[in-house]
This record gives sequence, structure tokens and C-alpha cells, in this order.
Amino acid sequence: MRNYIELILDSLDAVRTPLISTLSTTQDMKLTKFVKQSVLCAASLAATADFVSAETYEFNVEGYTRSSSISAIDDFTVSYTPSNETLTLDVTYANNRPEGFWMVVSDGENSKNNTDGYAIYYFDATAAEPIVTAYVYDGINETRSFETEALLDSSLNPNSNLSGSISQSATGGDVFSLTVDASAINAADFGPDWDGSQFTERVGVRFHTVTFSEAPTYSRAGGLSSFEIDKNNFLDTANSRTGQLPEPSSSMLLGLFGLLLLIRRRR
Repeated sequence: MRNYIELILDSLDAVRTPLISTLSTTQDMKLTKFVKQSVLCAASLAATADFVSAETYEFNVEGYTRSSSISAIDDFTVSYTPSNETLTLDVTYANNRPEGFWMVVSDGENSKNNTDGYAIYYFDATAAEPIVTAYVYDGINETRSFETEALLDSSLNPNSNLSGSISQSATGGDVFSLTVDASAINAADFGPDWDGSQFTERVGVRFHTVTFSEAPTYSRAGGLSSFEIDKNNFLDTANSRTGQLPEPSSSMLLGLFGLLLLIRRRR
């Protein structure tokens, strides 16, 4: 914040100094007031832009299950922040810890049968630390996408942009969490229909909680060699509305500071 204030003061001096010798004291005071107000108003407008660009879009479902033979979903929340292309997921299970899941998110459409448009994430909870892999999604083969499509990222590799964790909720349920810096995935080139993993006002989700007939295996490159599903419980939706969660930034705080100064000077 201090650097922003210094920048404003420097801008003020840059405008005021060349003119000061030609102005009376009263004119100099008026010029100083005008420049301060102009600079602070500009800061406020910039802050508003930052406020909008930092919005996070969130989709939430509570109490959802499609199968009594596997863990019921107590809470499901997926979010995306366009300004930094961060995708996050937190899913809380009400009972019986599952062994993993796979997920695809779209900008609203039902991704089933779509090929080369989105990323699919595989979450393996059978290891000591969750293993997450990302592939180009094959909407026809779905869970077998890792056999037919390109590996995008793996948490087994150094400098991975994928992170998975498991924690406990306040009510004792297991919380599976996924965080993805999707910037590289979104920027990949898999043709004109490629979106990667991003959404705003609308979202499409294919989310399948799974148990395995045998634990997943991996190649030396960090990709999946097998992902053998025994049972699954799914949450699939298309064109669902999201909520917006604005996030304050340092420049937004500067803008508020500027507005407060203007209000104070007018009193």
C-alpha cells in the first residue's frame, strides 16, 4: 500500500512542479486539490477493475447421492478464478471414505461425448498422499481417457500444477480437495474447441466418486497405467448457474482509501 501512495504523490509533483512558478498561492492550492482528486479517482477506478477481475465463480451442491453402495456427498464445491486461472474443488463425504474420483468441468455444456475440448482429472486416494493426474478428456471413452489421450500434468512430477489433499470436516467426514493452476492447461493447443478447465456464469460438471477393483498404477512419466473402477457414485450437471465471490485486492483497498479522502475533503 505504501508504494501505491508514493506513486500518487510522485504523480502529483510531476504535474504541479512545472507550473508552480507561474501560479499564485490560491491557484497553486486549487491545482494541488484538482490533481490529488484526479489521481485518487483514477486509483479508485483501477481498483474497481481489479475487484471485478478477481471474482471467483462457485458452484455448490449439498446432500447429493445417486448410489447407496458408495460414499454419499455431503457437500460439493467447485470454483474457478479467471484472473489467475485457479480451479479448486472441495468435496465432503458423509460416510464411508471412497478411494478416488474423476472430474471434468466445462463452461456449461454437457461434456459427455465431447473430445479434445476439456481436461479430465483423476484423483487417487489409495496412496499415502493423494495422486492427481490430468489428461485431455475423451468424452466417448471417459474414464479410459488416459489410454487414448495426452497427459497434461501429474502431481508425481516436479513443478506440477496439481495438488490434492484429504482432511476431516467439522462433522467428521472426509474432505477431498483439489487445487489446479490451470493456466498451462488452458493455454494448451488441442484444436479450436479446446477450453481446458474454465467457467464463469455457467458450469457443466461430470464428477464420479469411485472405489477400485485394484489400486491405480503409474508409468515412469507420472501418467496412469491403470484406473480400474469397481463402483461409482456420480454428480453430473450442465448449464448450472454459479455464484460470484469477489475477492479484495491491494489496489481495491487503495481505491477505497482514495474515495474516503475525497469524501473527507468535501465535508
